[in-house]
Amino acid sequence: LNTTNEAICSPDRYIYYDGFNSFVKIKPGINIDKLNEKLKKSTLKYPKNKNEIAESIVQLKPLTKRDTLYKRNFFSDSGSIFFIIGLLVLLTALFNYVLFIIGRMMNRIKECGIRQVNGATKYSIFYLLFIEASIAFLIACTCSFTIAELAIPHINSLNPDFSIDNSYVVQLLTQYSIIGLGGIALLCLIVIHNLGKISLIQSLFSNQIIRRHSVLRNIFISIQLVICFLFLGTTWFVKQQSDLIEYRLTNGLSETDKTSTFDVSLNGDKLTPHRPEILQKLRQDPKVEIVCRNGMGFSGAWQLREGSFSWEGISDEVAKSTMGHIYTDPSFFELVNQKLRDGRLYSSEETDKAVVNESFARLFNRNPIGMQINVRYWGTEMSNFQVVGIVSDFMNNRHEMNTRPVLPCIYMPFPKNSLNMSCLVKIKPEYRKEFPEIMKAELSKYVNQATPTYIFSMKDDSGFYVSREQNIFKLTTIFSIISIIISLLGIYASVTLSTDRRKKEVAIRKINGATPATIVHMFCKSNLLQLFVSACIAFPILILLLKSWLESYAERISIGILPFILIFLLMAVIVAITIIWQLWRIARINPAEVIKSE
Repeated sequence: LNTTNEAICSPDRYIYYDGFNSFVKIKPGINIDKLNEKLKKSTLKYPKNKNEIAESIVQLKPLTKRDTLYKRNFFSDSGSIFFIIGLLVLLTALFNYVLFIIGRMMNRIKECGIRQVNGATKYSIFYLLFIEASIAFLIACTCSFTIAELAIPHINSLNPDFSIDNSYVVQLLTQYSIIGLGGIALLCLIVIHNLGKISLIQSLFSNQIIRRHSVLRNIFISIQLVICFLFLGTTWFVKQQSDLIEYRLTNGLSETDKTSTFDVSLNGDKLTPHRPEILQKLRQDPKVEIVCRNGMGFSGAWQLREGSFSWEGISDEVAKSTMGHIYTDPSFFELVNQKLRDGRLYSSEETDKAVVNESFARLFNRNPIGMQINVRYWGTEMSNFQVVGIVSDFMNNRHEMNTRPVLPCIYMPFPKNSLNMSCLVKIKPEYRKEFPEIMKAELSKYVNQATPTYIFSMKDDSGFYVSREQNIFKLTTIFSIISIIISLLGIYASVTLSTDRRKKEVAIRKINGATPATIVHMFCKSNLLQLFVSACIAFPILILLLKSWLESYAERISIGILPFILIFLLMAVIVAITIIWQLWRIARINPAEVIKSE
């Protein structure tokens, strides 16, 4: 239940609204939907402006749906994201593990047949295979416990709003380990059951049986490659979208400029009297290039809603729209690389001049230069400004950048004795590492040592708004590497099994004149075909996922064919490096030694 604080709702205050949550416990058995229907008939009235009364409808929300009241962020979806990523990685590892067990058992068909002839029961063979498979699994479990202990503190540091309990994770891993051992036992039973169908004569000539199982092996490896393509593609496109958003937030500034431009907050009753002194010191510092007073810092424009702006000839539709306003020194436009499109900028002495961005200019039926615009902000009376210039669009509505890229915005001179002041400072690049600490020491002269000071670069500010994309990028990068390593181990094992089983075939081909290059091509052809088929399955799925994901962005990257070609070539190179040594070894084998051993 959302209500208002009467002490803050006074229309005499320029900040007249504050919300907080109230909790209501209803009697068991009451239908909340019917209760909300009754509540709609009763409204709460509260002052909106000095001469306006607003009405609010009270609706109850269960605590289980409390998250729907707030804007979703990365951690709101983290459960689903971690589940999907973890599931894909586990599938990759599972397929490799199944290949490992089946490969070992198929290679030991003869051994199992001889053991059965010598009196071994199915249960004794089961115990033999189960123990061997379990040893590798338990080693992996031990590694997972260790990694979890090391990773949990880092995961907890990503968001202060929640933390993962170590004991809970250990309990989950223990449960999963027991389930895994049960799965291994079931897999071994299935294999033993299939081995029981093979006669002794068949087990001694097992090549045909092994070939049948190679089809299953190829399917598993293809699925692993599909997962790798999905991870690599997601990593690539998330990075591109993150870079696009950061580029728009910083108006295309270079990395050097982004890390050399700082926002120094001079807000607070202790700092306000000392603003002129601090500004003067900054302007006299030879390492400082630009000093700009600004009411909003890097946070973007503040909104002007209906009734807070007007001009001659304004339409009813435009009057109801939302505008943005920033009051700042004229040096701001140089600081953020905002180009003048028409007219001129106002000077520091001009208090009644303003400039608008291109989005604002498009609202007029004529060139807005020379027009008078009335603006009311911070609850003051309307102030009149004459438009003298038009500047390029700059990402000014950062909290709504996904749904609306740029607000129509008016830039006004920084008012004398303003309540808010962020000092935007551009320094020489070699000074950027020292500057935050020097400024903290300077501000600490005027405030209590326990009072926090806010000094951050444009790079840090833009990073806050792309943190969701950056977190997804980090996750997909880590798990792309893990999945590729797991898949390559499976591919290497598969190639080793294939080459070992086809030694006689390779020897005969060499006797008939086949060169090492021909032998390598024979094996590579099947792997490249497997890679191509996996890409044909993965890329359409990836495109569908990307289109669905990008729909939430007003500005989005284009999905071209070049990234898919590069991803395919990257995977082809990685797979080739993994198997080329093994293939070259089998291609250079001595035919006489193979025939003699057979």
